[in-house]
Amino acid sequence: MRLSRSDEETVAVGFATQYGSAHSPGDFAFGKGPLVFLPGQKAKTVAVKVKGDRRSEGNETFFLKLGDPTNATVGDGSGKATIVDDD
Repeated sequence: MRLSRSDEETVAVGFATQYGSAHSPGDFAFGKGPLVFLPGQKAKTVAVKVKGDRRSEGNETFFLKLGDPTNATVGDGSGKATIVDDD
């Protein structure tokens, strides 16, 4: 996640993973929590553990939803992740 500009105040936003064609816990580990940007920080990474398997099932997707901002406004509250099938 990236802020459009660094701020003089601490900025926080909540995140949570959401099912698409991929589901937790079989395809990825559900995650949620706050992202906190200290003054001057512009970017944060959300790591989501993907669970590999040996089944050929095609590419699958899940989403990262953002909400409950503090000292900020969420412009686009959804991101899409693709788990690429390598079997």
